[in-house]
Amino acid sequence: MKIKISKHIRKYIIIYLALLLGLFLLIEMVPRVTDAFETTEILEPGQLSYSCEAHGYLVKTETISVATESGTIKYLMEDGTVVRKNKKVAVMDDVDTEDPGGVSMGYKGIMDRLKGYDGVRLGLRTPISGIFSRTMDGCEMDLNPNQLDELTYEKVKSLSVSPKEMDHTKVSAGDPVYKVTSDDKWYVACWLDEEEAAHFGEGQEVRLVLPAGTVKATISSVLQDEKRIRIVFFSDRIYDELPTAREVDMTIQGLEQSGLLVHNECIIEKGGVPGVYVRDKNGDYYFMPVNVLTSDGSQSVISEASFYDPESGDTVFTVDVYDEVLKHPESALKKDLKEEQEEKEEQKQEPQVTEPVQETQATEPTDETEATEAAEETDETEKVRETQQAEQIQITKNKENKNKDKDNGKKNKTDKDKDKNKNKDKNKNDKENNKDKDNKKNDD
Repeated sequence: MKIKISKHIRKYIIIYLALLLGLFLLIEMVPRVTDAFETTEILEPGQLSYSCEAHGYLVKTETISVATESGTIKYLMEDGTVVRKNKKVAVMDDVDTEDPGGVSMGYKGIMDRLKGYDGVRLGLRTPISGIFSRTMDGCEMDLNPNQLDELTYEKVKSLSVSPKEMDHTKVSAGDPVYKVTSDDKWYVACWLDEEEAAHFGEGQEVRLVLPAGTVKATISSVLQDEKRIRIVFFSDRIYDELPTAREVDMTIQGLEQSGLLVHNECIIEKGGVPGVYVRDKNGDYYFMPVNVLTSDGSQSVISEASFYDPESGDTVFTVDVYDEVLKHPESALKKDLKEEQEEKEEQKQEPQVTEPVQETQATEPTDETEATEAAEETDETEKVRETQQAEQIQITKNKENKNKDKDNGKKNKTDKDKDKNKNKDKNKNDKENNKDKDNKKNDD
């Protein structure tokens, strides 16, 4: 029986499904879109470590001891036993004096590879302290610490690592019978590409995750080897498979670095210097150099406040916690470089006043010459100072003379006024005397 759905119900179902689809897209896409529009991020404290996979070769100090006589051998200890120097590790029973000796066919090839190796010793007493074992691989001479300087990627790839057991019951004189591996210090060499190797430097402490356990190690050297980077680690830690291991697949784990966390898309190079663009209070961005401590490919840990630049020997000021930095700052860098170029061109166009250069005879700078030049500069300075003082004194004298002349002028005017008044008084007196005379004459 078929159920008929009316057009109105079908319409509501379609609308409902469309709303569900729209809600799904909203939940899934909005966070991604909003993140894409975020153009800056805030620097906050954090920790980070970098790790990568590598194929390594163990480089060890090893001695191979050979039998001095033929017969039945009896070992006094098990593989992996730590022994001191001059420790007896085996005894010979039923010595076969009729056996002419010589390396057995099973060991001839591997012993031929060790011809000239000073680690081949005679006897059943240990020549060095270390770990006792009865396994050799023929690489004891090539992968020895004394050969590290000549160790290349091409060389290790040509080596044939062929483990060979030395668990004898009967031996011929000249057969290898045991090995001692020094555990004081051993090395691991590996080759990385430039991008991976950029995370590691000499003296850096790391963890090596090896097949039989994890050990702490320190980077001994980082060297260019054609297109690859050779990194050598050294360790003095106990590793159970040290006597027998040669080639290993491992993980290199950098120790955690503390600093400011920043996404790698915020970091850009300007003139070969890595840095970020920091936002100021006005909303503008300026370039600030950074020191990358470590990176995991997505984020980096950078130094806070300042760091030491080993190339220049200077302290470089850098970003601070909670600084706001620009994501994808390519456009900011382009604008920055354009403004700097325009500023340089403006400086070139400005007219420059140059003084004529007098030709002087070049002389080698000496302490006496420098002292003479300094004395001349001092004399010149004194002369200028004396000239200025003399001018000031003259100006003062001129002012005094002017004031004196002014005072004299005032005095002369005063004297003239006095004479004038005196003459007026005299004339007045003369007039009065004449008047008296006339009156007296009239009376007579």
